[in-house]
Amino acid sequence: MNDKAINFFGGKRRVVWFSIVLLAIAGGLSSYIMRSRQPMPMYEGKPLTYWLECLAPLNRTETSFQQAEHAIQSIGTNAIPTLLDMLQKSDSPLKVRLMSFLRRHGFLKFKWSLATDQNDEALVAFQMLGPEARGAVPTLVQMYRKNISRKPRSQILDILDSIGPSANEAVPALASFLANTNDELRPLIALTLGQIHSCPEVGVPALTNYLSVAGSDHLVVAMALGNYGKDAKVALPAVEALLTDKEESVRMVSSNVISQIDSQTASRFQSQNMVPQPPR
Repeated sequence: MNDKAINFFGGKRRVVWFSIVLLAIAGGLSSYIMRSRQPMPMYEGKPLTYWLECLAPLNRTETSFQQAEHAIQSIGTNAIPTLLDMLQKSDSPLKVRLMSFLRRHGFLKFKWSLATDQNDEALVAFQMLGPEARGAVPTLVQMYRKNISRKPRSQILDILDSIGPSANEAVPALASFLANTNDELRPLIALTLGQIHSCPEVGVPALTNYLSVAGSDHLVVAMALGNYGKDAKVALPAVEALLTDKEESVRMVSSNVISQIDSQTASRFQSQNMVPQPPR
């Protein structure tokens, strides 16, 4: 092997090992910071992080998923600080490029997860906790307010969905997000308000106002209002207007929503043949 080849391969090896050292330092610091913030919750002698790794697609089996779900639900609210940390994880473009390079050349043989993997694991764990995770709501709202990308914000909305009515603290913030014309997630926000269906004095007007916005998803908003039931009575005129919508699906859903909100109004419309009937 000539000197140039030796220098090339030697240089390449140095780059690889330097990259591994950088990743190890970054990962070690991240792990240390997480551990120093709070003690790691345990279940059956294994840390929460072990059970969370069982949720990763590559590690997941039906049995491991069920065991992890039981473990996370047993740990309960003690898991919230760790899950919030994981949900806020992000990788620098440099780290992503380094990992891609190392994997592409077969140098990354050991397990190393990206921040997006941790984000996804935290999302599933939060969904397993459901209403028990209501203590995380204020922090989740603060996280949504940050200037972050679409996926983390949609994950936050998914978590609030799973918490349901117990996430009532989030309703005022969600109403303000829905009024923000620059928020591309407005249809998902509307769905989340419907899933929570608390604080109708705030949520119902916000959804009703959104109905009048050009380009709003009438089907989604109607469904969200329907979840409020009788508490959405002030929205009846806006929902009734959807009975003439050009989309048949919107007309049908609006008919059902009127029944959910006020059965007497629904009966009146039916008697006047103003409510579209499903095909027989």
